[in-house]
Amino acid sequence: MPNCVRERQNSEDALRLLRARLRIHTGVKRAQRYYFIFVFFLPIVSIVTASTPCLSGGTKWVSLVALLVGASDALWIDRWRRGRIKLSARLQEQFDTTVLDLPWNAFVAGQRVDAEEIERYGSKPLKPARELGLRNWYPQSVDPLPMSSARLVCQRTNLWYDWNLRGDYQRYLKILGWMYLTVLIVISLQKPLVDVILTMLVPFGPFALWTIRESQRQGDTIALVTRLKGEVDGSLDKFQPDDEPDKLEARARQLQDAIFSHRASSPLVSDLVYFFKRTGLEQEMEAGARDFIRRLNAGDVAK
Repeated sequence: MPNCVRERQNSEDALRLLRARLRIHTGVKRAQRYYFIFVFFLPIVSIVTASTPCLSGGTKWVSLVALLVGASDALWIDRWRRGRIKLSARLQEQFDTTVLDLPWNAFVAGQRVDAEEIERYGSKPLKPARELGLRNWYPQSVDPLPMSSARLVCQRTNLWYDWNLRGDYQRYLKILGWMYLTVLIVISLQKPLVDVILTMLVPFGPFALWTIRESQRQGDTIALVTRLKGEVDGSLDKFQPDDEPDKLEARARQLQDAIFSHRASSPLVSDLVYFFKRTGLEQEMEAGARDFIRRLNAGDVAK
């Protein structure tokens, strides 16, 4: 029998959860953007200060600021970011369990997000373009499928979308980091070692640490998403429509637990990557979903 994914994902309660999640993500990304801009320009400010006679005494203060910023990131900023990401993961989990008709697993995800918090972040509509982007979160092509197979298709398309965004973002981070370091090395070739350490390496530290950490975390997340996508593919390959409904639901719940753990611990991706790739990825995602549906309908997966 057909599922109710389209109706559920476009209901006001579901959209409220997505709005709340998006606003929390927006706040974290805004903070990350400000931090990135600040640490990106620290070495530049240090070089300008050292090169200007009347400002040369300020170099040591720039280095001190760099050390304080790096310590603040390790002690507070990163911890705050991880807490907000986990909150957004719980909101997405509530959305998924509602839309995909799965039981809530408090052992993995903790308690549901308080209604007051959902109201705080999700009650006010977004700008029309963003509001439209929340609708039809999962492919409409899953409409004819029974819920048991629709869950797997939705889980796979979500993982595939995430995997593609992160792969490009990690590459951009590496390119930017190496380009910046190369420029600093070229500038420092004619300078004494002490000046290089104080005016370039120390101010460059927070940016370097942030870039390395983000790149490594994205790499770890890509590896995890690849494994999860493989698990979903395997479940689709072994899918038997006449299996016990409880067995199919339990398997989908296991996969959902792994997806939640991935979301709760994964770094975010820049909106710039999302902006430039969204249209193409959504078309490819829809095509991938249709392909799996054709396989299911043809009985290839069930064999």
